[in-house]
Amino acid sequence: MTPLRKILEYSRNFWSLGAVLIVGLLLILFFWYGVAGAHREFLQKNEELSIIAARRANVLQIKREHEGVNLLKKRLEQSFVTPDTIVSFIEFVESSGRDVGVAVVIGNVAETGDGQVFKITTEGSYSALINFLAHLENSPYLVKVAKVEFNQSFDAVSKTSTVRSTIDLKAANP
Repeated sequence: MTPLRKILEYSRNFWSLGAVLIVGLLLILFFWYGVAGAHREFLQKNEELSIIAARRANVLQIKREHEGVNLLKKRLEQSFVTPDTIVSFIEFVESSGRDVGVAVVIGNVAETGDGQVFKITTEGSYSALINFLAHLENSPYLVKVAKVEFNQSFDAVSKTSTVRSTIDLKAANP
């Protein structure tokens, strides 16, 4: 074999080797781009799923909050003194008086534009009267003590003091 032929044969092998390397590099780049594209697509889909899951969680959270608001609304509606609940409210006032040792007499009930005003007359010790007022303020009903008048009498024979009071108790309308 002549030296020129050897050079031609080597150059053909060189070009073949070069072509194989170039094709190999192109295949590597093609697959790399495909994998990178797939990775980008995976990340995008994952982000979309996260957004959807967050929206679903927000919907569930809104539903839970709505249930909580409905419960609070129901409690609030039950705290008003309405014609349906006026009897249970009067029973509550009388039982609160018995619990703290105050004699309670409920007088007239006046309707005003923003609620009812109950005229309550009590008799008992000063501390029992204060406890009775605390019971009324902490009651499950929306009431406000609008006016209180005290009259204290002292019995010299038994050496006891009795406090009589007139309370205007205002109950809010819904």
